[in-house]
Amino acid sequence: MRRRPQVITGAVALLLAACGGTAGTSSPGSHRPASTAVSAVPSVSDSPDPGPSLPIGEGLAVRVIGDGPVIEGGVDGPEGYPNDYPGAVVRDPDGNYHLYIAWFAAAPGDEVVTHSTSTDAVHWEVGTEPIYHDLGLAMRYPGPMPAEALLLDGTWVMYGWGASIGAQRADASWRATAPDPEGPWTVDPAMALEAGAPGAWDGGGAVTSAVVTGQDGPSLWYEGYPERPGPESIGLATSRDGRVFTKEPEPAIPAGACGTAPDAAVFQPNVLATDDGYLMLFGGLEEAGGTPRVFGATSPDGRTWACAADGPLPGLEQFSGSNYVHTFQTFQRDGRPAMLLEVLGGDHTELWLAEIDRA
Repeated sequence: MRRRPQVITGAVALLLAACGGTAGTSSPGSHRPASTAVSAVPSVSDSPDPGPSLPIGEGLAVRVIGDGPVIEGGVDGPEGYPNDYPGAVVRDPDGNYHLYIAWFAAAPGDEVVTHSTSTDAVHWEVGTEPIYHDLGLAMRYPGPMPAEALLLDGTWVMYGWGASIGAQRADASWRATAPDPEGPWTVDPAMALEAGAPGAWDGGGAVTSAVVTGQDGPSLWYEGYPERPGPESIGLATSRDGRVFTKEPEPAIPAGACGTAPDAAVFQPNVLATDDGYLMLFGGLEEAGGTPRVFGATSPDGRTWACAADGPLPGLEQFSGSNYVHTFQTFQRDGRPAMLLEVLGGDHTELWLAEIDRA
């Protein structure tokens, strides 16, 4: 979900279309309300061959909880910020859920990040005050966006992404820490993840989307894209200390996998550790310029993945047409994989709760 110079691909187009702004090299364009967001990824003139195929493994399905949103933009949250992007969810030792939302107003570049809490992930005490501003990072619109939050040994850790003003290559990923869930947040001096080398599949940018801790250190999944217009893929990087990450050379989930379009993008990987490995939900398109859908995959080790279906996951058919799933954030809800879905809802967006079932 990001912005890159001169070209819109993958999730950046979704963010700009629903939350304000269009592509540009230094300043956002005119705002496009959520109700008119239509195109996600432009077609690529020289469509690449489909990426390496992944096997079809255990099936997954999404089950929506309740008959309405748990948080509604324009009703909950800061006044004048109708679009709510679910940045990160984490649960503390007392069982409380902490949700970081990036709220977008009508004016391009006008957004705030707040902290909300809940005991059941259904009823939320929605925060309205910003928990940080620019973190001391000189980033262009939409600024430093939250992507993952962890609570490690009493320290709150947040990973996010953004594009530095004047950077030759656009997006990179940052890490910040805080003593409390609302801050104050202190960003690391060095980026946790940078764009790949010129000519690499992620040479245009690397955007953190999920971080899972393990015995050997954290693993990080990110969106990567090339310097020239082309499809976007999902990569894996590992670290000993959680501060600086080393990338795997090839994408973990390439464009074209699991029924997605090889000339479009796969984006926004959300990864959860399970009893037998890892579960990933990610965004994708069945055709370039189409409506984003939710896809799934499972893995025993986080490196070798099997698709949960040869197409989008079933269970979200009610969200179609102009009211489709825009972004989402996964988390463990009482030991079950769950997700908050940001759904386009006319002139605002809504957060719905769902759980992931194994077929």
